[in-house]
Amino acid sequence: MEALRAAIPKGWTVLVCANRGLYAKWLFARIGQMGWYPFLRINAQGWCREAGEATYHRLASVVSEAGTQWCSRVVCFKDNPLECTLLAFWDTGHSAAWLIVTNLPPAGACAQWYAVRAWIESGFAHLRGWQGHKTQMADGARAARMWMALAVATLWVVGVASVVARRRAVCGLGQCVGVSCFRLGWLQLSAAEVSGEPCWLAGLVGADWLVERSLLA
Repeated sequence: MEALRAAIPKGWTVLVCANRGLYAKWLFARIGQMGWYPFLRINAQGWCREAGEATYHRLASVVSEAGTQWCSRVVCFKDNPLECTLLAFWDTGHSAAWLIVTNLPPAGACAQWYAVRAWIESGFAHLRGWQGHKTQMADGARAARMWMALAVATLWVVGVASVVARRRAVCGLGQCVGVSCFRLGWLQLSAAEVSGEPCWLAGLVGADWLVERSLLA
């Protein structure tokens, strides 16, 4: 964590999100000691009580139906209690609620921020498309360089996919249903390589974020 903190610019607000299987009281405390904000999802089993009250309630009863949310300072868990802010959010169309503990004040926290973790996880799934996890690298510096290359390659593929999607929309062809943005770009570049056509370079530039150029073979 110390090495990571040194790389983060001063003044940034850092939310550390983790799924239910990673919650631990010591982790919550350690994140706070770093000057960051834990945003840890917890299981619905267990109990909590609002700050200043004596009666405990089941965590599963904090929000009882889809389309509702709740936030307050609480003491979570009867055993190994944790003083924290508890956020509960049950989005429509989902089978269960998110229960998130943080050290942010209730007025300064939003449960929907946790959706970023799901977005990051999708990013990991796309990076697996490069099979980088099979390198078995043990040297952190070498792995960092590899991840930088994969990040640039992913940006390129997603940029190409966005160009393809925009062109399909202009031509009235509609969306590629069931094909992710990453895979669409990868297929386009693979097809160009097989046919001997020039590959596109696409990047994030300004508000218009897509620039099309030719990469001469």
